[in-house]
Amino acid sequence: MFSDNNPPIPTTQDEFPSFNSVVNVSNCWYYLSLLERFVNITSSLSQDDLKVYLVRAEYRYFKWMFTNIKDRKVALSIPPVDVAFFWQAHMLSPLRFQEDTTRLAPFTSVKIPLKEIHEMHKNTNSPVRENWGRLMRGEPYELTKKDLFKKNGYANVTCIVCNSRIQSSWKDYAEWRTDHTIALQCHCCDAMFTVKHVGKANLFLDNVKPYKIAGLTVNAEGIPFKASMPKILLNPTQDIKSLPFNEGLKPLDEYFEKKLKVSTPSNTMIRKKMIDAIQSTYLCTPYRGSSIDLIQAVARQYKFAVKATKRINWDAPQGIIRGIRHYASFLAVIKENKGLTAVPTYEIDLAWHTHMLHHGNYSMFCSRFTGKIINHDDTIPEKELESYVKKTDMAWHDRNERRKMAHSTDVAPVSKPVMQKSGIKNKLKLILSTSRSKTDISPENIRNQLAHKNKYIDEKALFGDRYTVGTYRTTPPYKRSATVSTGSEKSDVNINIADYDTEKISFHDKRDIQEFITLKNSDQLMDEKFKDVKKSVYGFIGTSTCGNTDYLNRWSPKEKNKDDTKHNDSFLESGYTKEKPMFDFKNGTLKPNRKRYKNFQNNEATRYHTQNDTFNWYLVSLAWSDSHVPNCDNNKSSCGGWGGSPDTGGAACNNTSSSGVFRSSTEYGGGSASCGGGSSSCGSSCGGSGCGGGCGGS
Repeated sequence: MFSDNNPPIPTTQDEFPSFNSVVNVSNCWYYLSLLERFVNITSSLSQDDLKVYLVRAEYRYFKWMFTNIKDRKVALSIPPVDVAFFWQAHMLSPLRFQEDTTRLAPFTSVKIPLKEIHEMHKNTNSPVRENWGRLMRGEPYELTKKDLFKKNGYANVTCIVCNSRIQSSWKDYAEWRTDHTIALQCHCCDAMFTVKHVGKANLFLDNVKPYKIAGLTVNAEGIPFKASMPKILLNPTQDIKSLPFNEGLKPLDEYFEKKLKVSTPSNTMIRKKMIDAIQSTYLCTPYRGSSIDLIQAVARQYKFAVKATKRINWDAPQGIIRGIRHYASFLAVIKENKGLTAVPTYEIDLAWHTHMLHHGNYSMFCSRFTGKIINHDDTIPEKELESYVKKTDMAWHDRNERRKMAHSTDVAPVSKPVMQKSGIKNKLKLILSTSRSKTDISPENIRNQLAHKNKYIDEKALFGDRYTVGTYRTTPPYKRSATVSTGSEKSDVNINIADYDTEKISFHDKRDIQEFITLKNSDQLMDEKFKDVKKSVYGFIGTSTCGNTDYLNRWSPKEKNKDDTKHNDSFLESGYTKEKPMFDFKNGTLKPNRKRYKNFQNNEATRYHTQNDTFNWYLVSLAWSDSHVPNCDNNKSSCGGWGGSPDTGGAACNNTSSSGVFRSSTEYGGGSASCGGGSSSCGSSCGGSGCGGGCGGS
């Protein structure tokens, strides 16, 4: 419906409402078109195919955002549906998106070109597709089911220890990305690493420059700030990287405690904030370009996409128009009720999403309107949802009552009587404030009056030229409280006031994810480990790979399936069982380059294997950097990285070869991930400063 048609056209210039110039009927329609196309593609995929599709789409998103940033033209950089859907899922966590684009500047972060994406649906031979081909090197523009398992398709991965380039089939890469018990093994140095190890590598790659640590970079207003404590605690980097490679958060926490020397409540709080930030960002995604797990974010948003495009009758343009008008009222309710976590209806959420997809516009508006970025909080506990809905309903009802009172008379509503304190000083203050309020009719003073709950300022007066209510009269779908005039001298059209519909709230929770895709994470562990982060200004949407925080390569026997014994013979000391080897996709065999590294590896055998407790990531990484690895002369400054490749600007070796995939024995018993952090390694990234995970050619 939406993708095959163009949006409704108004008959007059001011017929349709608009908010802050970008929230209008057309952009809401284009957004629905994007959602509809993504749902149509993914709804026919099996669970296995869907997992590969999502993992590959995430990989494509980060590669597209961080490849050849300086030489690209905005007009020719229109992403396909899968990339655009991940982009919008990232933007729907506006505070996290603000921080991520502050830490690592992507190609663009201002807005998603919704109209252009809509128009690309029927444009098959455009310069946009040609530009995509040059940029993405073999990746198809439209990702379809037949493209998922092509023989020549693979993900490029960079070893976090020796910086060698590894190729992984999409099926194996998808398993590794979504299962914390699977490790990739480098063909060059035999290092074995999970998504958690990669997260640790990204942490210290960000730590090369001060004030770039995720979760500690911007304040609630979305403004970058320079916290000195992360810089103090995470340096010198060689000490941090020398901590046990396969252990989780405990060694890092102990290191912080040692550096702080004195154990005080203040120092304890600092340590906890640091550990929480690392655990909820780096240890939840292998990509540097995002501090949230985008697989999880997309899964949370999927139900909204289905309902918005398949189940809700928008009766366009009526439903969209109501959503825009109610969105203005929704923001006014938030302004009037500081501390309220307001829950939107589906109509409001459509307008809200559309606004957030114009990130530059949204962040600037929020800063001016409320002094901070209004976060899109979809992490309300299910048990508390009813309470939040009731509070939103009460605030909405209170505003409607004051609205009716204001329009029932020709004068502004009078505040309820308040007992005044006696005394000359208080009387003088009352006289001066009354006199000042009568003479000061500036927009700033009008907006400040919203702080007084007993006064009513309508949306037009509150938002000024940013809000156009429009003359279109909608058919009421809800019970109406009253009708009020638009206030326009040129029009006598009445705009209906809707009650807040508690039966049509838009809320995304973990049950929506379970209906969409099965992920190997633990809701109980997430609730336990991230309870404090959920309450922070950032919020926390969850992760697709979460579990214990003791080790990154071992799981306790109680987590294993006692009935499963057929894999015991292949159980390794490291805690992984070998699944199958992978070979070079071009030659079908291991390249001879590995023989060149044999002597170097054998000389350092004691401390050279990541499976050994004596493995020292820092020293081994430096040794590799100074070794005779061909085509890596530019890596003298440090050690292995993640996601780099020659064709994307990262400093990766050209010894493209095979990798091994290893699975923890607990996979068969439902074992859970490790979200810990301890040591890490610096290194290259996609585009030199980009995503840091799984990027390269295909």
